[in-house]
Amino acid sequence: MGNPALADLKAFTNPQTLAINQTIEVSSDFQEMLPGASLRRGTVGVLVGTPGSGATSLFFSLIATPSQRGNWIALVGLENLGFASARGHGVELSRLVSVSCIQTDLAEVASMMLDGFDIVAVRAPIDATKARKLATKARNQKAVLIVLSNSDSRSLGWPVGSDFSIRVLRSIWKTDGMAMAAQRSLDVEVDSNKWVTRRTRLVAGI
Repeated sequence: MGNPALADLKAFTNPQTLAINQTIEVSSDFQEMLPGASLRRGTVGVLVGTPGSGATSLFFSLIATPSQRGNWIALVGLENLGFASARGHGVELSRLVSVSCIQTDLAEVASMMLDGFDIVAVRAPIDATKARKLATKARNQKAVLIVLSNSDSRSLGWPVGSDFSIRVLRSIWKTDGMAMAAQRSLDVEVDSNKWVTRRTRLVAGI
């Protein structure tokens, strides 16, 4: 998708944010994990998990309720996540746009999407200069920027700090007796610049 098409899409989805609508509602599972029990506009979050950890499922579960309630969501450089998986976790696909781009264009495309989308998700790593610009853009546009990372480094691939972070520590599978149905729960660590200490919790059915 070239820049003219991105500009047209941005104009079409441009949110009309009212002063009284500064938060984006999430499901009850995430209300206990996020500061203010919601996604607050103008903030940056980091979601961390190694491949196969369940981090992708957790992300789609996070954006499911916002998409169902009419919020527009852009995935930048995350085309490998897949629309089928998103639909399986309850994401409203008519509100989800995936933009393919090379690593060098990642921050530029994400910045464009912040002009017109409520939530923009982008993969890490992003260098410090570009990360600062994206964080400022998200704050100014009253959008939510979510950085998906599989990095174990101190910066998590996002070197300028975030308003909240969710790290998947482990995935737990439970088999339901004779039916051989398995349910996965995720043990996660959540942190926020508004909290004194980090918190851990178990998220069932992800």
